[in-house]
Amino acid sequence: MLAKNFGLPLSAVVNIYLREFVREKRVVFSEPPMPNAKTRKILDQAISDIKAGKNLVGPFESAKEMDNFLDSIKK
Repeated sequence: MLAKNFGLPLSAVVNIYLREFVREKRVVFSEPPMPNAKTRKILDQAISDIKAGKNLVGPFESAKEMDNFLDSIKK
């Protein structure tokens, strides 16, 4: 509908964006991506935990130290 309002066929808009994608080798969003409800709930809980200082580990001195920690919590 938006392409039609500009007097363009949708295929022309898609082709313009594909050419830009190939030329720039990146994707540009005009609005920031919005997480779905499930992801938003997880992110909100993580932010709440960070503010409360809960469920935090690290920082780790090395990748090996992190791997050892993760191996120790496997179920």
